Amino acid sequence: SGTLSSCVAQSTLLTGSGSQGINAWTSSATSIATVSASGTVFAVAPGTSTITYVANTGCSTTATYTVNTSPTISGTLSACVGATSQLTGSGTAATTNAWTSSSTAVATISNAGIVNSISAGTATITFINNSGCSSTVTYTVNVLDNASFSINDACIGNVTQAIITGVQGGSFSITPNANGESISSTGAITNGIAGTSYTITYTTPSGGCQNNTTDNVTLFSLPATPVVNLVNDTLRTTSNSNSYLWYLNGNSTGTTTSYYVPGVVNGNYQVQITNNNGCSTTSSTFSYQFTGIINVGLNNQLIKIYPNPASNKLFIDLDKSIGQLEFKLFDLIGREILKVYSTDLVLSDNTITIQLPNVETAVYFYEVIINQKEKINGKLLIQN
Repeated sequence: SGTLSSCVAQSTLLTGSGSQGINAWTSSATSIATVSASGTVFAVAPGTSTITYVANTGCSTTATYTVNTSPTISGTLSACVGATSQLTGSGTAATTNAWTSSSTAVATISNAGIVNSISAGTATITFINNSGCSSTVTYTVNVLDNASFSINDACIGNVTQAIITGVQGGSFSITPNANGESISSTGAITNGIAGTSYTITYTTPSGGCQNNTTDNVTLFSLPATPVVNLVNDTLRTTSNSNSYLWYLNGNSTGTTTSYYVPGVVNGNYQVQITNNNGCSTTSSTFSYQFTGIINVGLNNQLIKIYPNPASNKLFIDLDKSIGQLEFKLFDLIGREILKVYSTDLVLSDNTITIQLPNVETAVYFYEVIINQKEKINGKLLIQN
């Protein structure tokens, strides 16, 4: 008695009635199945063999032992997370639960043998045929490539730069791209439109478990190019920016929130304005030159005021017919810083010498009053 069939490489114990004799168990085909002295049959290869049992009385009995074919599994035994793989079992599949997975968190398998790769790891896949024989394989799910990267917003015209922190050597794409926008392997955007937000996708190179991620980047508009003008001895520019950086002869004068520069000195000026997105634009050069002798004509009387710019002294040439002369000097906010009369000064060859105060370099306003009734106003650049 006992089970008279098994799969290849399996063992089955048979039992004979009564007391067994010498060489009680034999197999007619040991290439198919062997049997031990205790009646244990080992299945060697598919086929049938006659098993004979002899009792101690010399009587014997026989039974046919069938060895069934064990199935094989073929197909791709590894895939990346999210991918599928088709496995095939040889022979006829069992009618129910022919395919199973030891770890459905790693991989699941359908009745048709389609493996769905869930997460990185390994799972044992088992196939059972209609004879009840089974076969197993190890299925490996590989992790997806790390496609991490970042790209910062930029001002239009500046070069964007992507930083890849995952697998190197992949490629970028950009959307929208209806205006011919493109992006290089380093993340530099070409033909970008100011004020547009773009979606950038990085895809890892082929050959591994290819993956992709996205990031957004906005190309900010530049502020309108500022224009520098001279208004009442003050350089001014547009006033709708977050910061202003003034340059004199190519050297920065410091970042400020002021849209004007009072008390300018001779030189070449530029201003760089920056908007709230950090984008900057620089004006063209404005040359300021305030030099020469001031010739003032008044009722056919001539007054010359020089030099301009001045340092510590100022000279005023007078017409002989001019009587009293009063000279006043004011700063840009109207404070009087000097007041002299020609009668208090030494007149040499019709020239009055005025000792100027020690003040900071800037433009100042002067006022000349002739004979207490005629008034002349002007500006004077003092350089110290």
